[in-house]
Formats: sequence, C-alpha cells, structure tokens
Amino acid sequence: MRLRLPIFFLLAFVCGLPLTGCVRTPILPPVTQQTNAGMSVALTSSSPHTGDNTISVMVTDASTKMPVGNANVAATAEMVSPRLPGTKVSGRAQGNGLYNIPLRLGVATRYNLTLHIQRPGQPTATVVFPIEAAE
Repeated sequence: MRLRLPIFFLLAFVCGLPLTGCVRTPILPPVTQQTNAGMSVALTSSSPHTGDNTISVMVTDASTKMPVGNANVAATAEMVSPRLPGTKVSGRAQGNGLYNIPLRLGVATRYNLTLHIQRPGQPTATVVFPIEAAE
C-alpha cells in the first residue's frame, strides 16, 4: 500500500502538467496555403514564438506548379489585439521557390502575417496568414 500512494501522486503530477501550461505544444497556422495573382503561397514553417523567428514560405506558379525563384518577398506581422502595426521585412531567396523571412514577434498573441510577393512583369500578390506566437 505504501508504493501506491507515491505512484498516485506521481501520476497526478504528470497528468496535471498540460493543465498548468508547462508543456509547450506547437501552434500551427490554421491556413497554410493561399493563391493570389497567379501565385500559390504556402507557409512551410511552424511553431512561431516570441522573439526571433524564421518564417519559410514556398512560392509556386498557380497554373504550372513550378517554383517561383525570381520574386521579391516582403512580410509584415501585425498584432490582432491590440491592433499594432508591424515592421516590414524582406525575405531571402533560398532557391526552388523557398524564401526565408526573419521575423521578430514581440509578445505571445495572434498576428496577421501579410506577405507581398512581386515578380517581374506580374501583379503583386498579397496574402494574409493568421499565426499565433507562443511564449
């Protein structure tokens, strides 16, 4: 009987951890792909958090499904509540349509990540992804 009591408390402690917020689960964006101005844009990174992040996006031609490697990609993360504007940052081409965007998220809250993608001779594609930064 002596062994059961400590095991019970151990199980209660372990099972109670998720309720206390001690376990950090990744928060994935609810929308991961959008199409605009002939381009398909997909978020390929997950688990945004407070502080420095690298957001990765894949840009492909919507009709040919080929990677778009010659685009200028800019992003702004605007807080949803309270509504605070973000700073515009530029993405860096990694090749094969992949762009990495350095992004600093100040607090754990919801953001609208607005991407502006411009390729030569084409209209600018603007897509907005809701993301949530964890601590």
